[in-house]
Amino acid sequence: MSAVAGTSTAEPESSVDVVAEANAMLVQGKRNLLCGEIPDAVNALQEACTKLAGKYGEMGDELGDSYFHYGKALLELGRIENEVLGNALQGVPDEDETENEAEAKESDDKVENPEDVQEGSWEDDDEAEGEDTAEDIEDDTKENVNPDDIPNFQLSWEMLELASVIFKRKNTKEMSLKAAQCHLSLGEIGLEIEQYQQSVEDFQECLRLQKEHLDPTDRLIAETYYQLGMAYGFDRKFDVAIEHYREAVKALESKIASLKKVVQEAEAKGDIGDNLTDDVVDEARKDIAVITECLPDIRTKIEDCEQEKTQTNVKELTQEAMGVGSTTSGFSSASSSSAPQPIGVKKADSDKPNDISSLVRKKRKPEEGDGDGEKKKMRQENGTDVDVTTSRC
Repeated sequence: MSAVAGTSTAEPESSVDVVAEANAMLVQGKRNLLCGEIPDAVNALQEACTKLAGKYGEMGDELGDSYFHYGKALLELGRIENEVLGNALQGVPDEDETENEAEAKESDDKVENPEDVQEGSWEDDDEAEGEDTAEDIEDDTKENVNPDDIPNFQLSWEMLELASVIFKRKNTKEMSLKAAQCHLSLGEIGLEIEQYQQSVEDFQECLRLQKEHLDPTDRLIAETYYQLGMAYGFDRKFDVAIEHYREAVKALESKIASLKKVVQEAEAKGDIGDNLTDDVVDEARKDIAVITECLPDIRTKIEDCEQEKTQTNVKELTQEAMGVGSTTSGFSSASSSSAPQPIGVKKADSDKPNDISSLVRKKRKPEEGDGDGEKKKMRQENGTDVDVTTSRC
């Protein structure tokens, strides 16, 4: 009896220790993320997710915040790796251009010296090239199976999707706004990997949730309008981008007006000098200063979109005048074939997604190498899109 009692007492104590350790790692990860210590934040938050998943299950309500901050940290880590990769590739000629030049030179040599070409040599070269291609594909497949090679952006996407599913289970203001922040971060991933249509959909869902629970002048709504303008601008839909930028300006100007009213009312009542009133007034004045600094940047974005729109129209008119159309040039077909495709996201049959234990793991630091091979593209080397297996809401 005493042995059984001792065992039953030890299990809750051990369980409490695990939860306490997980919460401590969560707090540490948040602090690292706030201070810009991204690799440390990823490691701490990954550990928190692992411990909480072992206690409450992978879809426990207690994992919502951990998944969200883990996804945010992975997003920042992916940005760092892209920035490092971009700096390293500055001045380096494009790989396709180098290959084309080499092939052209080799072809010229063969044409200039036709007597050196023996019968059947080209066929042998083709066979060897085919064998190399098959080996490369096999190597790529093996690499893709390795969970350590999952790109940070893809893993961030998975974590934020899981957090969104958990938050949306409870139809409360707090949970809905947390789900909105998940979609905001998902939209930012879309911008990074240049999948702008998917990005727009996530920003729109974020805006829908925010409008249900926030005042129209709230700065969060203005931020979402701004992100929508960015997505539409990158997608070269300048009219829609300008419209959303203006909505962001409108929301911020309304916020400034409401904050100024708070300050004026406090001054008119003579409440200045009261500690509580002073705190409110000081906070309002700080917000006014911050928002005022943001407005010029948004107005500059509007001007940039208008200029881009004008230049695009002039270019199209010039091409039409010169008789160059989409049907007579190969540019349209080439651009359409190389356009990034949306990430495949399966619709959820239920709130419980597939097993994600392989996704919650420690990521490499940026200097140790990048999981994906192309800046801002979540694409494999064989050109196919990465299929995200986690369900969307």
